[in-house]
Amino acid sequence: MNEQSVLYLAYGSNCHLGQMKKRCPGAKVIGKVDLKGYRLVYRRGFLTLLQDKKCKTTCAVWQLSVRNLKNLDRYEGYPKVYDKKTIYLDIGNGEVGSAVVYIMQPRYNTSYVIPSDDYQRKCMKGYFDCGIDLKQLDDAFDEVIEKKLAISDDNVRKNDGKEAIKMEIAIGGRELKGSAVEILDKLRQASQRRRGEEMSLAYFFEEMCDDYYLMNGEHIQVMGDLETDIKTLFDKLNETGVLEYIDKKTY
Repeated sequence: MNEQSVLYLAYGSNCHLGQMKKRCPGAKVIGKVDLKGYRLVYRRGFLTLLQDKKCKTTCAVWQLSVRNLKNLDRYEGYPKVYDKKTIYLDIGNGEVGSAVVYIMQPRYNTSYVIPSDDYQRKCMKGYFDCGIDLKQLDDAFDEVIEKKLAISDDNVRKNDGKEAIKMEIAIGGRELKGSAVEILDKLRQASQRRRGEEMSLAYFFEEMCDDYYLMNGEHIQVMGDLETDIKTLFDKLNETGVLEYIDKKTY
């Protein structure tokens, strides 16, 4: 293998040959491998891996350039949304090689969001492309549905990230008034009641920024002043139309 290349273990939509051709020009699939001790799950509407000694997950093995890996860092939201881990694999003839894999940050392990139809289609196409059993995707989808049902039957919904944010706003109330900070605080309080857990305004702001990144592939520039940053977030959300039914003049 070229000294300037790395092995990358892909699951989900990054098995989609067409998508990876755009994200990582020149990269190629060189096989597939069963990653033992990990289970494929949906969190925040996207696939990730959870450690589970009883399970294994089949991944496509890509050979990438270092530049391509940096591209993936950006697409995967590393290190804020996904972490990057090194896995050691048996590559045959008694040799052990290393590969990188992206795994969502642990704080999202209980973020049960139903994946969008578009994302599921891309994952299915990718698994067809790489010859990976679709049952893994089915099991992951069934698991997140069961988790949602366990929380509340009324909250089960098949949404993408944008619809999830709309639901957060709906929970807070459509007639929200006040500054961007006051509105975000109302949403935070509504989310706390729904989740049954406490969270600071800064933490909730970070989660909303993560949602925006997953929807649009663009990081919110954080200046260090929470009030200014929240105003910037709301301006960005307005550009996408997510907050179109809130009186923009109030913030």
